[in-house]
Amino acid sequence: MENRTVFHFYVELDDYVPAMWRRIQIASDFSLALLGNVCRLLYEMNEDKSSFFEVPVLDNMLQYEQKISPGITRSQVSEIMYSRGKEELVFYRYIDDDDNDADGEYNGIIFEQCDFSIDSEKYAPSLPTHDAKMKPIRHAVEHSGDIMFYHYEFNCGGWTLKLKLEKLIEVNEEDDIDLLVVLDGRGYGIIEECNGPTELSRLVKAYRNKNNPDHSEARYLIGSKGVSPTKFDVEAKNRSIIHQFGKQGLWSPTGSLLVGDSAPNPL
Repeated sequence: MENRTVFHFYVELDDYVPAMWRRIQIASDFSLALLGNVCRLLYEMNEDKSSFFEVPVLDNMLQYEQKISPGITRSQVSEIMYSRGKEELVFYRYIDDDDNDADGEYNGIIFEQCDFSIDSEKYAPSLPTHDAKMKPIRHAVEHSGDIMFYHYEFNCGGWTLKLKLEKLIEVNEEDDIDLLVVLDGRGYGIIEECNGPTELSRLVKAYRNKNNPDHSEARYLIGSKGVSPTKFDVEAKNRSIIHQFGKQGLWSPTGSLLVGDSAPNPL
């Protein structure tokens, strides 16, 4: 009987307090492009803006190897990876046939012209970049505790989601389990008009305090949407997932969920 692996991810908006988080259950053989689109849907990332995954492969391998050999060092793990031909940092983005050209342009981002705010030397054109629609999620992470980052509108300040693989579940045809579902969460999502989580946090505080000098601005940006900054409607988001991607049975995923298929609203 054929088995499949289902991943449980804990997803959190980076640099935002209090934590704005989601728990997602998704098949490991679905594409990274699909996972990116799910993240966008769950965090109200609705604009057509550049985004990509960053996977700290060395960090992930280090935490895994230290569970087996507690005394192993980072440099030793780095040497192991080098001997196996593995890169220490890998990126995944949605790449069309004409996006990868001699100028180093990927999905509208030209590396040489970007001012990356985390570490400009780290985000260099020479670093390996894979096509997210051609790679399954399990290509990026494979062990409990592995992490990766999803950057949205990153070259303009932007937003970062941290995804941690919490659990792996082996399933077969007899198991009644959803291949794509959000399990729980907290917080509405981002406000596109805000330039990152720091500004969003400032506006949420102002929204709650009528005496705050920024209260009027916060009411305009947050109150006009008719939402609560802290609430997350699991049922509504799962309806949106079904509407956009379909209801996924165990053995017949459809359309953009499969590796290599074209994904709606690409990364």
